[in-house]
Amino acid sequence: HDASGQFDPNIYRTVLSQNNLTRSEFEAQVRLDLMGRQLQELLTSLKLTDPTALERFITLSTATRTAQLLTLTEADVPPLPAPTAEAIKDAYQDRQADFLTPEKRDLDVLVLDLNTLQQAVTLSAADRASAVQAGEAAAAATVQRCARHILVADEATAQKTLAQLKAGGDFATIAKTLSQDPGSKSQGGDLGCFDRGQMVPAFAEAVWALAQPGDLSPAPVKTDFGWHLIQLTKRASPTPAAVQTAIADAIAQRQQSLAEPEFLNLQNQVEEAIAGGSDMATITAGLANHDGWRVEKFPNTTVTSTLPLGGQALLQAAFSLDPATISAPVRLSPTQVAYVGISRVQPQRQLSLAEVEAELTTTLAAEALQQALRDRASALLTQRTQAAATGSKTTLADLAAAQGLAARLTTLNDIPRTGRPPEPLTQAQRDRLFQVKPGDVLPSVENVPGGVALVEVVSAAQPAVSAATRQQLTEAYTTNLTNDVIELLLQHTRARVGVEVFPEVMARAIGTNTAAAE
Repeated sequence: HDASGQFDPNIYRTVLSQNNLTRSEFEAQVRLDLMGRQLQELLTSLKLTDPTALERFITLSTATRTAQLLTLTEADVPPLPAPTAEAIKDAYQDRQADFLTPEKRDLDVLVLDLNTLQQAVTLSAADRASAVQAGEAAAAATVQRCARHILVADEATAQKTLAQLKAGGDFATIAKTLSQDPGSKSQGGDLGCFDRGQMVPAFAEAVWALAQPGDLSPAPVKTDFGWHLIQLTKRASPTPAAVQTAIADAIAQRQQSLAEPEFLNLQNQVEEAIAGGSDMATITAGLANHDGWRVEKFPNTTVTSTLPLGGQALLQAAFSLDPATISAPVRLSPTQVAYVGISRVQPQRQLSLAEVEAELTTTLAAEALQQALRDRASALLTQRTQAAATGSKTTLADLAAAQGLAARLTTLNDIPRTGRPPEPLTQAQRDRLFQVKPGDVLPSVENVPGGVALVEVVSAAQPAVSAATRQQLTEAYTTNLTNDVIELLLQHTRARVGVEVFPEVMARAIGTNTAAAE
């Protein structure tokens, strides 16, 4: 819609074009979205939940486990020798790809900025007066009007009723007698107060054309509902702040419309210079007498750098570019376009052994320690597994006591199946606890912060479920089931009508255009 709240087909087409959508594609997507919402309401009301499956879901979701961890750290293995010079050298040869410095490029980014050009525009007296008038009108259009109406079926009745009103007939009395609008008839036709966009265009236009409370529309107004006789009952005025804001917006729009040709001229000038082989210095020298541009420098940029403008698009242009050339235009925003030049390239470099020796020594020592911990833990796990295979009731606690590791045991009580797992477990490790029986150990050595661990499930519990938790889980189960059914139906519908739906595009398009389309 435009500033006055009216549906503007040109804006509608522009927004669709910006989202790479045709009108038929957008409207098909909106229909699918509405279908999905209606299906969700329908399926929820049908209560498709299988009681047996629901109970199993609740039981699984609320189960808990108690586990013991036997954690081994550096203190639990003999001291290890430092990596030898030969081992460090061999590791360096094997891992040379890890010791490459990234390519670095010094970027010169020429930014053309419509906003800067716009700020430099000085409006003529006529342009400013026109913008002020447009701003005042826009501000007035945002203020609610209050009105009443009489709805009749045909023009002849409307003209006859208008004559009665002009002859002094009481509006409320006539509305109660003749109006065919059941919603307002008993109130004497009173519609209350409303925004312009709440009414169909013809009705809104007629109301906003009335100057003073008590004024009648000079002629009957036809809409799809019939013929209306309209009387303005209240007209509010916009606040001074709202008027000033609307005027400022209108002035900015006018400045932008005047700046846009110069912005396009700048782009053409730059791109013609690039096509002619000019370098960045020559191009910027040619722009010296123009507003609306700047050069930003980003030294030592790598492909993983974070730039304050342009993001990945700018980096992609910079690192796909022959350093002797200047990039094609990169759109930074609706009002900014950039061109990337490279002033210096530092190619990848292989770091020498001397440069990485300290880092590599630390890495090899940490790897040796981790392997020693895993070896001892694996030996303990084998003992525990073999004992279980012979029918022994040996627990992880028994094994720890026999090995002098009782102090390394910790117990985690009542571990929930959902939510945040207790430290030091990860979510994946917590999930594995629920895949083994009480009395069993996890079948592999687990990595934990500072070392490794063996994990044994001591017991399982099924706590009582509160009414609130049961309701929450029932809603979650029903929602998941409903969403699965909806997705299947929408996939089938998409396949039949040949429409591919992009949710993020549809959400943006719907948010921008639904009000206008109505």
